[in-house]
Amino acid sequence: MATQDRVEVHTSRFWALFHGDFKQLFFPDRMIADKSTGITWKTKTRWYLRRSKKDLTLPHVFQVDTDTTSLFWGTTVTVEGSGGVDPLKIHHLSGRKADRFVDTVNEWIGK
Repeated sequence: MATQDRVEVHTSRFWALFHGDFKQLFFPDRMIADKSTGITWKTKTRWYLRRSKKDLTLPHVFQVDTDTTSLFWGTTVTVEGSGGVDPLKIHHLSGRKADRFVDTVNEWIGK
């Protein structure tokens, strides 16, 4: 498998449509992993578009894991950092995209 320098996942808009979560429909949560900068988690917190962003550099990533709670769009990606940093989580992902994200980041960190 050829490695890439950047991989990204976002909350399923299909899930948001059927659950009436219009903020997630128009502004889905995103988690971006870049080989040179690390992992960035972005979300819009309110309708007035206040943005929240958390970063974790790649050398500080301890573990990346998935948790599947339902058959469709029930996958959660959790990125745990070393040193007591709060984990970064993104919910309601497609399983295939979440697995690709986790496999790529684990390859980068050597797990």
